[in-house]
Amino acid sequence: MNPVSGSRRFRAILLKSVCILLLSCGTGASLHSQDFSLILENPELEAYHGWIHYLSHETKMAVERHGAGSEEALRQSDRLVEWTIRILNQPNLIHNLRGVHEWAYQSPVDGSGQPFKIMIPTDYDPKRPAAINLYMHGYAGNHLEHSTGITDAPGQFEIAVLGRARGGWYQGLSEADVLHVLEYVQKTWVTDPARVHICGGSMGGGATFRLASRHPHLFASGRPTCGFAEDKPLANLIDFPLYATHSKDDPVVPALHSIGPMNWIINHGGRAILDLTDGLGHAAWDYSEGNTRGTEWALRQIRPDPREVAHIDYTATDGNATSSWWASIAEWGNLEGSARFVLNAGTDGTLHAHLSNIQSLRINLTQSPYHQKKLSRFSVNGGLPVSVPSNLAGDIIYLTLKDDGNWVAENQAPAPELARTRAPGSAWLLYNGEPLMIVRGTSDKPPMVDAMRQAAEAAARSPHPTWRWNFDPNDAGAEGVPHTHLLYGNLPVKADTEITDEDISSHHLVLIGNAAQNTLVARLALDLPVKIVEGSIRCSDGWQTPAKGRAFAVTFPNPRAPQFLIHWYAAEDMVAYAPDPIAHKMIAGTYFGADFAVAEIDKPALVATRRMDSQWKWMAPDETLDPALSKRIRTHGDLRQLVSQAMILETNSDYAIVHSEIDSSLEALIPGKATRSTVTAPLVNQHFAVMELPATDLIAVANLLATTKGWRASASVYPRVLEATMDKDRLYRVAITTEAVWPFNSVGKVMPLSYKQCEGTLPEAIVKHWHHISR
Repeated sequence: MNPVSGSRRFRAILLKSVCILLLSCGTGASLHSQDFSLILENPELEAYHGWIHYLSHETKMAVERHGAGSEEALRQSDRLVEWTIRILNQPNLIHNLRGVHEWAYQSPVDGSGQPFKIMIPTDYDPKRPAAINLYMHGYAGNHLEHSTGITDAPGQFEIAVLGRARGGWYQGLSEADVLHVLEYVQKTWVTDPARVHICGGSMGGGATFRLASRHPHLFASGRPTCGFAEDKPLANLIDFPLYATHSKDDPVVPALHSIGPMNWIINHGGRAILDLTDGLGHAAWDYSEGNTRGTEWALRQIRPDPREVAHIDYTATDGNATSSWWASIAEWGNLEGSARFVLNAGTDGTLHAHLSNIQSLRINLTQSPYHQKKLSRFSVNGGLPVSVPSNLAGDIIYLTLKDDGNWVAENQAPAPELARTRAPGSAWLLYNGEPLMIVRGTSDKPPMVDAMRQAAEAAARSPHPTWRWNFDPNDAGAEGVPHTHLLYGNLPVKADTEITDEDISSHHLVLIGNAAQNTLVARLALDLPVKIVEGSIRCSDGWQTPAKGRAFAVTFPNPRAPQFLIHWYAAEDMVAYAPDPIAHKMIAGTYFGADFAVAEIDKPALVATRRMDSQWKWMAPDETLDPALSKRIRTHGDLRQLVSQAMILETNSDYAIVHSEIDSSLEALIPGKATRSTVTAPLVNQHFAVMELPATDLIAVANLLATTKGWRASASVYPRVLEATMDKDRLYRVAITTEAVWPFNSVGKVMPLSYKQCEGTLPEAIVKHWHHISR
């Protein structure tokens, strides 16, 4: 026998055994008598835990997909064996690594190993903190495939993140993944927090705008390529250095998505540069001149010392992003939608604050311009200056609105009745990077139990509460996993009978099933704000609506562990738990504007939405603040017309273009409980723009949108464009929603003569013009 081939056969048998052990025993398999559990159980080797979890997961998946004796399974188990031995023999190995590596951290969400790509500069010296350049890939990519150009850069870490999925859109757990990678790298290596730069293309370009607007104090600069920003709070980016590149002929992400927002920022005095090219389509990452200019520009950007930031203008859209520099929202107000704080630290010791939809603001004095000079006075919303009590001690103070309408400065945040105050975000609040578990009901007939199991499996695969089932083989990566699903490990799922007290006290919980279907829901029922009683969905303040044919969802602090949240989705009909349930899409997957919603289970129609105040008490129905809908507003076509009218009035336009993926004749609202907030809740934080089009272009676009089929043409023009009545020599002013820009560009393929991002949001325009559009 050839000794070499015999050695290979022996190795193959050994590694096959490793694969089998991994598959059958989890992380307890033996490896050359060196067990990788020795790494996972050793807190001193914590930096390797994510990497070992990831390698063991990849080995298991290779065995499942290709067989224990396959080349891929052998390759993956070989990698696990090699790294286990290296780490146990060299516990300090990580600090000696240089060059490009795939690596992983251990996610606090589910304990999984989540991978990223890292280039550790060859000149890395812990005595000289290095910069970080963090890259986010486009849709369908991952941390490896879209980052092949990463090479050694002296004095700078290069990082490419996954975002938990190929198509997670850097929202929910996908956004948390980026922040976790950054946190891990900053904890493991010595880096300079003033030189953290973010960039990305396409979906990653949109993520650059998104993360910069949500966490502007974390980064020194952003370089979005063919990105999109119209749905972001743009005022947050005025003081943030941005260098955006885009090709004017981009057929996938319209250049308008950069042009409108970037010009808005520039016109408001922002630190933004828009570098446009043409002829590259969606491949603006091949714009070499722009890339060179952008890279050189980014290297010159340095995040200022927070103590030198005297002006902050920050809008928080939801409870998962509430901080900027040295201030953060401690308690939200009770208005629908976003909150905003504008702070100006005066040199005379006076803080001037404009606070909107905020009950209490937290200020870190040591990180502010007042780190040496004492904060002596503050003025809120132009009110008379109030003296800060001289006996306040510590680094943190709160500006709090009291019941008498006066603002005070104090050391303690307002004491909530539960462990955390309410913030906008509904189900998305659970997908913030903290531990998360899905709990499915088992207390019903087998068909219902199986339906809830399918819903739980869909939830376990999703990086956010959209729960997309999506098994389209044409929308999956090399791993066979749909782009919208978690790529390396699903969220933990437990049956209601298996849940432990430890699970309840240490996780956000997604609960599937009503009290008769889910025993955990039954255990919590007395303390939950919603019940199904005698055929009705009934809130704890007495509000109710019939339950037949309907599903509901509510987000609320866990009564047994109020530092965590529950998202409870329930119905009496198993259709509501089917893959891609219409009802769940309507009430949990797409909006931030309500804490509770009811929807029909067999059609895309909302019945009602409701909100709670900052102390998790129901907001009482008020006809003056939230009028009931006219019975004539019933279909999706009616809603589009209403939104169009609001935009036309707000922008003084002739026409409006709105998103229209759902058949306009289908029922959208159920008369009875639907109010104005039922319309505005799904639109919270959505923006719009206004443009000028020649009559010929407007006619062509309207005809194409009306006759083209599919999601690429999912927009409608209101009112109807009648060519016979059009003035062919006139320019028409057209308002357009952010979502409608995609089909407008995809089908129409026209560049408007002018395009301007509008102030405000769609709900604000609807409320402002309600008297005229609701008649």
